[in-house]
Amino acid sequence: MSLTFEQVDKIFKEYELMPHMLEDGKRTEYSFQYKKSHTGKQNVATNVSPLMNGGVRGYIYVGYLEEFKFKKDSPAGYKYIKSAREHIKINDMSAQELRGYLDRIVKYYE
Repeated sequence: MSLTFEQVDKIFKEYELMPHMLEDGKRTEYSFQYKKSHTGKQNVATNVSPLMNGGVRGYIYVGYLEEFKFKKDSPAGYKYIKSAREHIKINDMSAQELRGYLDRIVKYYE
């Protein structure tokens, strides 16, 4: 089974990501409050929200990760790419998989 919103929220907070409710009041973004990457980007996750079935939906930014640099050649997740904005879905990720991405993503914000 996929993660719940509460589990994902807890994982993001372990990485010192701050939740920010979007204007619609249903979706949340997670970002660093004080850190910025060398490009000025602070957002790590967007459109995170609970699903009716108890799961969670949302996206994390993976634009800095090497395996996602060229989308068509991305062996570890091409099917997850959301758009040219370089986000992947967290809907079906395990806690271990989400933490694995976050461990690598956070390095670009230090």
